[in-house]
Amino acid sequence: MLAGDRAAGGGFARAAHLVLDVGKPTFAAAFSTYLRQSANIQDYMIVAYPRSPNQAPGCLLSASPAAPQLAHLYREAFYKLDPNRSIIFNDLDEDEVCTLPALGDEHYDPSYREAIFQSNGIIDKFATAFWRNDICYYVNYYRMNGQSSFSISDRDELSEVGNLLSKIVARHFESFDTGRRSPGSPMSHESLCRMVQELSSASPLTTREAQVCALILMGCSSEAIALRLDIAVNSVLTYRRRAYERLSITSQNELFAKVLTRLSASQLGAS
Repeated sequence: MLAGDRAAGGGFARAAHLVLDVGKPTFAAAFSTYLRQSANIQDYMIVAYPRSPNQAPGCLLSASPAAPQLAHLYREAFYKLDPNRSIIFNDLDEDEVCTLPALGDEHYDPSYREAIFQSNGIIDKFATAFWRNDICYYVNYYRMNGQSSFSISDRDELSEVGNLLSKIVARHFESFDTGRRSPGSPMSHESLCRMVQELSSASPLTTREAQVCALILMGCSSEAIALRLDIAVNSVLTYRRRAYERLSITSQNELFAKVLTRLSASQLGAS
């Protein structure tokens, strides 16, 4: 599975190259390409659990034709039925990546198995979890209909490289954290909204325009943003267009560049 990586240095060489995309708009594409080429993984979902078990998680990044619906179902209805949730909150140490156990069908509630796995064509998954700064990065890698399940060797090799991948994922999303994140808030959405609004003093963004931009920065597709904000996809596109006009930009790349420039300036000012 990771033969190309092994030849280049024990399964880590190509994964380590993802560090070059941390904090950039290219990260999601680079992460997906790495998984597809090195591990035959087309579909995945990265979930952020806040420290409070009573607070719903957020979906940070996903790749699947059913990704928006899968993320919505998990967050709004089924995360409490995830059998890995008790491990995440009770058995993990801070700053240590854990490979979660491979669970058989009998460990899943039938409604969870139907809504999350069967309805979305998922036949198997491999998962890791990593607590860092009151956020647990729960990374789910899927095998879908038409693919083979993860073999023992697949799982062994993913366990080896999963530690590095989890830390790279955490570093990427932490790059948008200005230090103003309240404990238990998944991925500083409010901080990102404030930062985006600060980018346009001449013509301030509306709250909804800032929310859309913040979710774009967090790697969400237009469909995922629509589900998250409970609005139509066309409305997302309208808010995005208006926000870009106010910010005098024309693309997602320019949005990332503006935010990263702002972050760099903030960090220099604090040093």
